[in-house]
This record gives sequence, C-alpha cells and structure tokens, in this order.
Amino acid sequence: MKTKSKTTRTAAATHLARVARLAQLPLRLSQPKSEAAMHTAIVTEAARLLGAQRVLLVLHSAAVAPRIAGAKLPRGESAEALLQAITPWLTEAQRTGASRLRHGPEGVAPNHQRSCLVAPMQAPHGKLGCLYADIDGAQAKGGRFEEAERDLLSLLAAQAAVALAHLHSTKGLERALAERTAALEQRDDELALINSIQQGIAAELHFQAIVDTAGDKLREVFKTGDTHIYWMDYASGLLTPMYAYEQGRRVVDGQEPFAMDPQHPLALRHLALLPTVMNSVAAQQDYWPHLVFGAHTPLSVIKVPISIAGRFLGVIGLEDRSRENAFDAAAVGLIASVAASLGTALESARLFDETQAALLRQTATSEILKVIAASPSDVQPVFETIAAKALQLCGARHSVVTRFDGELIHLAAFHDRSGPAQNPWRDLWPQKPGTGSATALAILSSKTVAIADVQAQPSYVFAERDADLSFRSTLAVPLLCDGAPIGAICVLCPEAGAFPPQHAALLQTFADQAVIAIQNARLFNETQEALELQTATAEVLQVISGSVADAQPVLDKILESCSRLIPAGYMFVNLVGDDGRLHLAGSRVIGHADVPGWRQSELEAIDKISASVYPIALEHTGTALAIASGRVLNFPDVLHGDAVPYGVRAPAEQKGMNYSQMMAPLMHGAHGIGSIAVMRETLGGFSAKEQALLKTFADQAVIAIQNARLFRETQEALERQTATAEILKVISNSPTDVQPVFDAIVYSVARLFG
Repeated sequence: MKTKSKTTRTAAATHLARVARLAQLPLRLSQPKSEAAMHTAIVTEAARLLGAQRVLLVLHSAAVAPRIAGAKLPRGESAEALLQAITPWLTEAQRTGASRLRHGPEGVAPNHQRSCLVAPMQAPHGKLGCLYADIDGAQAKGGRFEEAERDLLSLLAAQAAVALAHLHSTKGLERALAERTAALEQRDDELALINSIQQGIAAELHFQAIVDTAGDKLREVFKTGDTHIYWMDYASGLLTPMYAYEQGRRVVDGQEPFAMDPQHPLALRHLALLPTVMNSVAAQQDYWPHLVFGAHTPLSVIKVPISIAGRFLGVIGLEDRSRENAFDAAAVGLIASVAASLGTALESARLFDETQAALLRQTATSEILKVIAASPSDVQPVFETIAAKALQLCGARHSVVTRFDGELIHLAAFHDRSGPAQNPWRDLWPQKPGTGSATALAILSSKTVAIADVQAQPSYVFAERDADLSFRSTLAVPLLCDGAPIGAICVLCPEAGAFPPQHAALLQTFADQAVIAIQNARLFNETQEALELQTATAEVLQVISGSVADAQPVLDKILESCSRLIPAGYMFVNLVGDDGRLHLAGSRVIGHADVPGWRQSELEAIDKISASVYPIALEHTGTALAIASGRVLNFPDVLHGDAVPYGVRAPAEQKGMNYSQMMAPLMHGAHGIGSIAVMRETLGGFSAKEQALLKTFADQAVIAIQNARLFRETQEALERQTATAEILKVISNSPTDVQPVFDAIVYSVARLFG
C-alpha cells in the first residue's frame, strides 16, 4: 500500500512539474530571435515535456507542401520517412482542428505498442502546421502516452503557434518600421528643399496633424477661407472630410463621409490623378450642370488629387469667392507639389502609426504572457492585465472580461477610463446570456460581434443603458475552449462607428491567451488538489497502520484532514454503540477566515452543547437517514430546505443558527455503524468534489473501526483460549484435588471480566 501511494505521489509530482514547465513555456518561447531557433526550442520543449522519443514540427501554408521545420529522432531514423507515414494523421488534425492519441499496432501487448500524439497548431490568423510526438511502450523510461499527455501537447502546440505568429509578426513589423523610417528620413530631406508648406508638413508625424498643417498653410498662402482636404477610405468606399473651412470657419465636424460616383466626370479626373481647375461659374457648370449662381457661389475652384505610387488617396480643394481666374498654372503646380508631398507624408504617417500600434500590441501580448507565466494557479492577474491592455490599445471607454459557467455570465475584470474606483457595472452581473449585449451575443454565437451604434440597434436591451454608461459602439470576442464558449472580452467606445480589423485581431489574441491561462490554472489547481488529497489519504492510512487496536487516533486524523481540505466551521463523527444509540466519537472546531459569521467562541459553544446531549436515540437523526440512503447527504439550508429531516433541522433550531451540512454514512457492507458530518455557516451546500472527499474519509474511518474491532475480538478469543488451556492444565495436574481447579477458574474469570 505504501509503494502504491509513493508511486501515485511520484506521478502527481511529475505531472505537477510538467504543468509548471508548461506555465513557464511562454516566457521561454519569447526568447528565440530567429525561426530556426524557435523551431528548435519547440521540438526541445515537446521532447522534454513528454519524454518523447520522436518529435516532428511540420509547418505548411496554402502554397507550399508540408515541410519538416524541426525533428528529434533516434539515431539512424529518417524524418522524411516518418513524415510520409503520418501524413494522413496530420491532414486529419489540420481538417478537424482536434488533437489525437493513437496506440498501435492493434492486437499486441501495450509494451510492444507505440503511442502517437498529433496536435494542430492554430495561430490567430490561420493554421500553421502540426506537432507530432511518439514513444515506444518497451522503452524503460517511456511507457504509454495517455489523455493527459495529449492535453499537454495541445497546450504546447497552442502556445507554440502564438509564439511563431508573434515572431513572424515582429520580424515583419521590424522590417516595415525600418523601411518606413528610412522613407520618412528621405522625405524629410526632400521636403526641406521646397517651400514653407512642405517644411510645415515634414515637421509633423501624426496623420491629422499633417493634414491640419497643410490645410492651414494653403489657406494662408492663397488667402482663402474655403479649403477642403478629403481622404479616400477604401474599406467603406467613402471620401472622408479630414479638413474643411468654409467662409473662414472650420466645419469638418459637421460634414459626413460621402460616396464618390466613379462615373462622374470630376471623379474620373480624380482617379486619373489629373488636377481640375474651374476658374469660372461656367467651368463649374461643365461638371455640375444644375449649379445656380448665388451669393455664396465660389467664382474659382481647384481640385488636385492626392496620390502615391499612382494610387488615388484623396483630394485637396480650394475656392475663391472674390474673383474668377484665381488659380493659374503656378498655383496648380504649387498645390500639386503640396499634394504629392502630402500624399507621401500622410501615407508614411499612416504606416508609422500602424507600425507603432502593432509594436504596442506585441508588447502588450508579451506582457500578458509574462503574467501567465508568473501566475500559473490564478487567472485573475491575467484578466486584469488583459482588461487594462484592451482599454489602452483600443482607445475604449470601458473594457470588460467575463466568464461563462454554462448558465450565467459573470464579471471577471473591468477597467474604466475614469479609474479603477469607478465601476458602475458590479450590480449588472451575473447576467443571463439571452440579453442583446455584444458580450452575450459573442458567447451565444461563439463568434466576434461588433456593433457600430447600439442606439441604432433595437435588440440591444442590455442593462448597461440603465447604468448611465456613455458608449455608442462595442466589440466583443468570445473565449473558446475546445469550441465551447467560456467567457468573452469586450470593449466599449463613446463614439459610434465601425471598429478597425486590427482591434478585433488584438482581442482575439488576448482571448487565446486568456484561454491558455484558464487551462494552465485548471491543470495546476487540479494537480495541487489531487496531491493534497493523496497526501491526506496517505497520512490517514499511516495512522491506520500504526493504530490497529484503537480507531480513535484515525478518527482524529480524519477530522484534521477534513479541516484542511473542506472549508467548514464544525465537523464531528457519530458511532452507533452497542446500546443502539448514537455516541459522539470526535469533533473539531474550525475557525476559518472565510466564514466570519461563526466566531471561534460560538463554534466552541456548539462543540460543548453537542457533547452534552450524547448519547442520543438513532431514529429520526441525520445519521439514520444517511445510513438508510447509503450515500452522502447534502443540505444547503437546514432550516428552510426541502426534505430536511427533523433530526437535522432540530439541532439548528435549538442552537438558534442556520447552516449548510453534509453527512456521509459509515457503512460496513449493508450495516451502518455511524456517520461523519460537516457544517458551515455559508448556505448553499457542498460541491460534488467535497462530497466525494467526505465519502473517501468515511470509507477510511470504517476501515479503521473494523480493524480495531477485529483486533479486539481476536485478542479476546486468544485470552479465552489461553485461560481455558491453563484451567485444563491445572485439572490434569490435580486429578484428586478440585481446589486448585476452582482457584484457576476464579483467577481466569477475574482476569477476563476485570
């Protein structure tokens, strides 16, 4: 029994070490700076994590056949041959997106089979390939892979995919940043050679600032109060006003984007990158036949396209209301020069801003991975970090991380621009998933949900509207574990409008990281709980082996172990005596900090009251009901719960207290010999895990009690046999005198009956 316990603890410790190594994996995978080093690190991690003999890292793309990026094989074996053999498995994993465990060949002993694992590598932007690992059953240090190893390889494949995608993205961003920085430097030199307009443009880096500088300079140079700059948004197909002055007043905030008719004569000139000069009302009527001259009709108009590398980007428009022929060839050349410089500067600024934003996203991803590695057993720090980064990088007013338990959506983390102290959302949760919020829709559909304007969507009826929260647009991405929703990340912005694609991609990356953190914490905590249970069981078994004649030390140890593993306030053991009544065999007071309603003094008073009423009649008690049912009884509310027997409710009424209670019968075969019960002030009952734990301890108590009973019965039988043998010996030694026989009988009776 000790050997088995030791083996179990060793296996648990090995699994714990694996989980701990896996928790540190994101940090180690963030260190390689090249693809080759990353491939080697992934293969090495798989081999060390699983103890695998063979590992293949197979990558693929839509245009290239699967290729071996890394391998670990025994000497003399061919990676290409192994890839050819397992290609159908890799194809299946890519198609289904599910990890698989196989043992083969079929029909042979397990120690002659090979265990094979395949896990697909899914990055946020597509499938990267597969990780394969196997081990021969006959290997002394190997053995068979089980479901736990499959799950570990799945987590490793997920983290490896994120790390590879991160590396690819970082390399691309670094190249783009270097190229754009060089372009900016080159353009700065060119802009220094032209007039003050270009110099003013070169002094700015941000998109809107460049537009404003160019527009202000143009108004100053041409002494006009009517200047427009439009930018083409190819995603929406609309021309968006970035700068607009009319009669000396800025009116850009009041102008809406509009569609450009590609067949209109003026639009055709824009797309052909040709400037258009209309130095009279008649010239304007060539493009707008229905134009009627009025007091505010401009007399001269010029439109110059903004472009780069032959691609139409926008339009600069100037008007003069005081005179015709205001724009000559020199003006056209000057505005065209400004437009060319503006196009280059704006495109560079846009790419620069996008690159900077991408670098910020990569930095945020790395920081979250560090938090995951530093907090393997607690996901709350990860949720808080994700909420903070989502708020920052999406420019949102609020950011929310939620958990879904299958029935209700619970708030996990919330961040607000006004600070962490301002949280009007607490009273809104938990929520049922049937609401029309973006979070609920993302969880129900398992898809990303973006709402450009909640006020324009009648189905949006979530209680956020009643919480005085100012937002118009919202974006939510679900947390998916094996395809099932377990939560969501949501950002809410005060302005209406569509979210850029990079925001959805960012939240998807955060969602993937949150799922990894949840899985890591689950595995870590389950392993910790299993180890604690095994330790407690081993301790009880050790006391049983050292206390064969007396069950009381075992009962005391069981109460001590229960107090460590089951948060409670009071626990006790009842045994059915020879008189048929219940006797208190042991009790324990637990002053837990998480049950503040029960002070230590009150618990000790309960202990004294309970001890004073024993022994009690068995009928109508909770012990009698537990013995009759043969299972653990769980009473979430002993005073008001349904089907609570009188024997359970009466003590609570007598003590003037309410609590939840569970009770496990002590069963020897079909015969009940007592019960072990746990009480705590918190209503709501005990979990299935806690009930199973109490059942385990009840079984151990029965073993100890039966061991002690058998030991006593054996000792008594031995003493009776010894006394009988001694009397027979006296009889044989005194055939003529009965007095020594009588003396021996009296002595034996006194010794046996005390």
